[in-house]
Amino acid sequence: MKYLLLTILMLVGCGYGRNEAKDTITPFQYAGQKAETYATLYESISEENGLYDHNDCDALLFNALYGVTDDSLDIESFRDKESGQWFRTPAKSCYKEGRSASTISRDMLIGVMYWAWFNERLDLLEDLRKYGQANDWVMGQGPLDRTYFTPNFQKTLYVLLGREYKGPPELWVDPLKDHQRHIVALNIILRGERQGQINDDMLRLLNKFAELEPSNALFLYGVGRFTDENQAETINVLVNDRWFPIDRLPNSEDRCGRWLWERSGEHEHWHPCSEGVTHSGGDLRLIVFLLEQSRTKVDG
Repeated sequence: MKYLLLTILMLVGCGYGRNEAKDTITPFQYAGQKAETYATLYESISEENGLYDHNDCDALLFNALYGVTDDSLDIESFRDKESGQWFRTPAKSCYKEGRSASTISRDMLIGVMYWAWFNERLDLLEDLRKYGQANDWVMGQGPLDRTYFTPNFQKTLYVLLGREYKGPPELWVDPLKDHQRHIVALNIILRGERQGQINDDMLRLLNKFAELEPSNALFLYGVGRFTDENQAETINVLVNDRWFPIDRLPNSEDRCGRWLWERSGEHEHWHPCSEGVTHSGGDLRLIVFLLEQSRTKVDG
C-alpha cells in the first residue's frame, strides 16, 4: 500500500497537467529588447541638450553615432553656424585648452556624416562639402594628419549627396591601429549603405578586420551586410549579457569601454574596471539599427 501512495505522490509531483505556452524570442529580438531598454534608460545619464559626456574631446563622434538612433540629441551644437566648422565638443574648447591636438578630426566627421545621413539632413552634408572645398579639405586647426579630410572620406560625402566625385584617387589600406580601423570600417559601411554595395578592396579590409577581431560586431555586420547577409555572428555578440546586460545600461563593471567597437578585443576596454562609469549602450543600439535598416537575415 505504501508503494502505491508513493507512486501517486510522484505522479502528482511530476505535474503531468498542461503547461502554459511560453513565448519564445529569436536572438535578434533579444538584442532588440536590450536596445529598447537602453533607449528608455538613456535619459538617466544624458546631460544638456540630450548629449552624453559632452565635455569629452571625442564627444562629437559618439554622440553623433548615438544620434543615429535618437533624434533628440542636439548634434548641431558642435558646429559653429557662422563658419560651418565642426568641433569636438559643444564648448569648442578642446584645442584651446590643450586637451586635444586638433579642433576636429576625420573620426569626428564620419560621426557627423552618419548622423546627417540617417536623419535625412542633406543640407548639413552639403554645408560640410562646401566647407571642405573652401578650405582645401583642411577641416580645422591642428596637424594635417588629423584635420585633412582624405579622398576616402571626401568621396563618401559626395556619394551621400549623389554628386560626382572628381577629386584625388582614394586608397584603401589597413591603418593597423584599432581605433583607426573602427573609423575605416564606419566609412566603408556608410558608403555601402548608400550604394548598396562595396568594392573588393573595401570588402577585403572588412574581412581582415573581422578575422582579427571576431567579437567586433561592427566589422562582422559589415562583412555580413555586403556578402551573404547572414548576421548570426553579429547578433551572437549583441546577445552576450557580459558586455550588454538585458535589464540596465552597461557600466564599467561589465566592461571599461564606452563604445566596444573602437578598440581591439585585447584592449582593456573590453574588460571590467573600477571607473564607476555608466555607458550609453549606443554601440549596441547602432548595430541593431543597422540590422533593421538593411533587412538582413537577422535570425541566421
